[in-house]
Amino acid sequence: MIGHFLTYHRFIDGLRAVAIVPVILFHISTDLVPGGYLGVDIFFVISGFVITNSLTQQNKFGLIDLLNFWEKRVRRLAPASMLVLTVSFGLALIVLSPHEAVDYGRSQIAAAAFFANFHFGRVLDYFSAPADQHPLLHYWSLAVEEQFYLIWPILLLGVTTIFATQNRRRIAAVAIVLLFSLTSMVYLLTAPTDSSVDAFYHPATRAWELGVGAITALILPREKVEVPFAGVIAIVAGLVLVASLLILSKDYLLPGAWSFPLVISTALLIWLGIQNESIVMRILSSRLLVVVGLISYPLYLWHWPIFSFTRIGLGEEPTIIIWVVLTMATFALSYVTWRFIESPIRGWKGAIDRNSRLRVLGYGAVCLIVTVLLGGSLVVTKGMPWRLSALDREIHRQEVSSSPYRQVCDSWQNANRQNSACDLSGNYNPDQGFHAIVIGSSYADHHIPGLEIWAQEQDISVRQVTNSTCSGVPGIDRPDYHQVRMCRRYHAEIKDQILDNPNLRLVILANHFGFNGSYDELVEAGDRYAVAFLDFARWLAERDINLLVFSPVQSGMNLRSSCIKGAVLQENTLCGKAKSPSLSQTEKFYIAAASSLPNVDVRVVSDHMCTSDFCHLVRDGTLLYRDEGHLNAYGSRWLISKLQMPDIVAGR
Repeated sequence: MIGHFLTYHRFIDGLRAVAIVPVILFHISTDLVPGGYLGVDIFFVISGFVITNSLTQQNKFGLIDLLNFWEKRVRRLAPASMLVLTVSFGLALIVLSPHEAVDYGRSQIAAAAFFANFHFGRVLDYFSAPADQHPLLHYWSLAVEEQFYLIWPILLLGVTTIFATQNRRRIAAVAIVLLFSLTSMVYLLTAPTDSSVDAFYHPATRAWELGVGAITALILPREKVEVPFAGVIAIVAGLVLVASLLILSKDYLLPGAWSFPLVISTALLIWLGIQNESIVMRILSSRLLVVVGLISYPLYLWHWPIFSFTRIGLGEEPTIIIWVVLTMATFALSYVTWRFIESPIRGWKGAIDRNSRLRVLGYGAVCLIVTVLLGGSLVVTKGMPWRLSALDREIHRQEVSSSPYRQVCDSWQNANRQNSACDLSGNYNPDQGFHAIVIGSSYADHHIPGLEIWAQEQDISVRQVTNSTCSGVPGIDRPDYHQVRMCRRYHAEIKDQILDNPNLRLVILANHFGFNGSYDELVEAGDRYAVAFLDFARWLAERDINLLVFSPVQSGMNLRSSCIKGAVLQENTLCGKAKSPSLSQTEKFYIAAASSLPNVDVRVVSDHMCTSDFCHLVRDGTLLYRDEGHLNAYGSRWLISKLQMPDIVAGR
């Protein structure tokens, strides 16, 4: 129909190696190749090219060709993918706790059914710490490609049906790809920063990368042509590609304009490589790179579950020796998968008639259903808790407990809604308003179970006005967080809530924000965050409102620690970690602020959770944490019972 040069090109496999190796290194440590995650963008361009070039070989692309294409995709992708999903399911039963297994089950359903990108875009930031705890996270990019494989061939079928001549089909196909690619670029560049997490996974922001690869295939000349200075252009493109991988760290807002040079350079290398021989193409065609490129698909499939399950099982970052062993095992397992599963099934010549091809599609559908059911079994059974001993089940029950108000009351959108539902004492009176409100991030939300008991004992109305990820203090925005706009809206809602409640007497603030410096130094230097805190405290003082600050809890706790069982059984087992200097620094800031501002008070939680600068995971037989830095409901109630909370009833 349109495409040319279907013959095998070694350098494309070499380019796949250039894509997969940085991805693996990035997933070992972001310091190794800061932009290694952009290897996925290279894969998207390659896929767009290879698939389009394959689809456009026939003079006319018909319905039979569409079915043939899908049948080949099933043989190419399904066997290795389903193998990894099945093995990962078994590892999930061994390594994961019940609540982790439920999350895993949902992700396996999404991975098997080609919508992992939408699933993870809804629940997870790719660059956040919890990403390591999702063994199937990498399936998001496979889902994007699978969605491309479903939609793009249907569009080409439409082009073939509507247009009679080859030239018109070529022009129409290019026009369609350009339209979708430009639309994708516009959406990418104009999407609000609030949606940056979703944009990372969304096919609408990735379509242009696949489109660039598709256009590269569609504009190939009918015969090879000599390109002036092709070698120089290829060297420049290669340097841009490598520089992007080494420079564009996770701090850049990507995908975005910063990824354009890498994507264009990848397309240039493909286009030039098919037309001309150069030193860059000889390097990419070297035996080592080609071998790595040939096993790049199983490498991508295996590396992340192996890394993720190891991190989860150890409860900490693996040592260098463990990383070496894991990497060698990943390459060995990937080669075996490629040699004995992927290659034989991919090259199978048995699917030569319609019935055979339909059987292949049927087998693929059965495998999909089986893997979906495996994932669903974990969701339905709530992670199969009977796998655990009685003690482990009790520890798990404490670990997963959290605030029952979180889903309704922890968001800026709900700050002025659901007043009755978010009143911790349950006796909210609209005529009187709230006597106290709780503000801050998820590190304020985790105090709610304990504060609920306090509110009921005081017989006062206490309103939760928290928002995960946001500091709670107007003017203090996380510099490393893309959703600054959301936090500013939340800060405005805090002030509205305060102004709407004339009987308000107390604001309780908790977050994980740290102050790096002494109180006097920061104030004297005019530190923007210290000034924002002081301005907010004074703003409250003008309205005769007190500010009670809970200092942060120690983070980085390891809930995989083998010492937890002994500590819960109160066997004098020391379980936790040393108190961090940064935590002590932040506590000193709040203590100094409380001494200089009459309406500010502070509760130093480490006075109760830590002893001799050692912070405990378990106290009095109670597991305090639900993850590495948040208290569970049991821990919240334990802590608040130890703090000397103010008597608002007597003071109002």
